[in-house]
Amino acid sequence: MALIAFSRTPTYDRKCKGFGFDLKFAEDPGANLLDYLRYCGGRPVLIHHKQNWNLSAIPPTEADKVSVYLDFEPAGEDFLTLLKWIAQRGYKIALSEALFEKYSLTLEGLCRMVGIDPNNRIDTRVQQHVQHCKRFGVRVIGLNVGTYLDFNRCNAFGFDYYQGEFFLKPAVTGQNSIPTSRTVLLNLMTRMQDPHITMEEVEQLIAQDPVLTYKILRIVNSASEGLTEPIETLRPAILYIGLNKIAALVSIMAVRQSSTKPKELINAALLRAKMCELLAKSMGTDSPDRLFTAGLLSVLDAIFDVPLEYLIHQIPLSKEMSEGLLDPTHPSNPISRVLQNVYSYERGAFELIEDANILRQATSAYVAALAWADEAMLSD
Repeated sequence: MALIAFSRTPTYDRKCKGFGFDLKFAEDPGANLLDYLRYCGGRPVLIHHKQNWNLSAIPPTEADKVSVYLDFEPAGEDFLTLLKWIAQRGYKIALSEALFEKYSLTLEGLCRMVGIDPNNRIDTRVQQHVQHCKRFGVRVIGLNVGTYLDFNRCNAFGFDYYQGEFFLKPAVTGQNSIPTSRTVLLNLMTRMQDPHITMEEVEQLIAQDPVLTYKILRIVNSASEGLTEPIETLRPAILYIGLNKIAALVSIMAVRQSSTKPKELINAALLRAKMCELLAKSMGTDSPDRLFTAGLLSVLDAIFDVPLEYLIHQIPLSKEMSEGLLDPTHPSNPISRVLQNVYSYERGAFELIEDANILRQATSAYVAALAWADEAMLSD
């Protein structure tokens, strides 16, 4: 099966815990729709069906966790008959608030969820729509929730689930500092991307973090069954593991140290970082390894709850890296170019990708990065 461009973004419950995934496609997946569920780990999936797709081509499913979201009425078909047919195929049905308002008295329990976009809306009007849904026993998912302020606002209105980029933004805490332990990891992470870094420098930087030192020694000894004696010092441990694996371990630790954040955010950070690296390679960008760092740094403001500008000024970065992170639309910055394509892909805004060739490259990079990030989340 030739993969078409798709993206998965987390959906959250009222406690900001990961609930499932929002699945978007660049084109109609047709009979291959269910093949993409393997990228969602068996969790509930909300599929956005577009108006020009062939609804009659969706395959039957027994997954019991797949919802089809509709915000349009197909021309030439009786809408309620179509919904019954979709439900008979094994899918749950989610509707836009406009369609639910229109058909709520005749749905006969067909609709399980309603999507409401709270942006640029008067609070009382949003509350009225939520209350209307609740009267029919229907769950409400907030669409395009952009900030934690919006998340808290929707929570107060009684929303059940949330979709949007709010989880990739810092919470409003007024915090403007980073703990020393995190600064050590961030400095090491950025220095590890320098191809000229010496073994002495790596050893000195790692030695500043006792937890990282312990993990490296534990990893090397668990993997070195053929050695006659355990490795007890950093230098031989670093040589045994290799700088590439050390760099990956440092990056994972840097983002996983924030235990208060949902694991979906950590997964998204690793996914973005790896996708940036892989796409940069496909696009012929110089030193694609640095795009891994750029992708990771672009999410650390949300992980550490500090402004990105502050974060960038705390660690040694090149002008090109800083510029690319702060202005992803910069016309001549290669880091900006990769980041902009990755951001568009993540949001499911496939039409904003530069061209069809880069879209194909981005899809391959995304699938590989998904597997890498999911595996990294299982590592200890």
